[in-house]
Amino acid sequence: MPPQLLETEFPVLVQTFRSMTELNPSRRPTAAEALETIREYHEAFTRAQLRGRVAKPVIDTLTLEECMQRAQEANARQEAREKESLKAELHQPPPAIL
Repeated sequence: MPPQLLETEFPVLVQTFRSMTELNPSRRPTAAEALETIREYHEAFTRAQLRGRVAKPVIDTLTLEECMQRAQEANARQEAREKESLKAELHQPPPAIL
């Protein structure tokens, strides 16, 4: 799930987790405070919501054209690497025969 989707769907949790990883320890919540925030978040849901199906998020952020373009670019890079490898092999001196 892309980060922007997490922030949109679960802003309270994202903020809680971010605060738990603050570089400055004095800005981090205690474990008890973080757990309480998560508990409050969880308790805001009804039983039906917790038992219900979770909708599958749409995470395809690239269009088909963008996917194809990226695939073509990756193939071109791979082809260039293979050509360089072949050139290097051709320019190596033959192994000495004993």
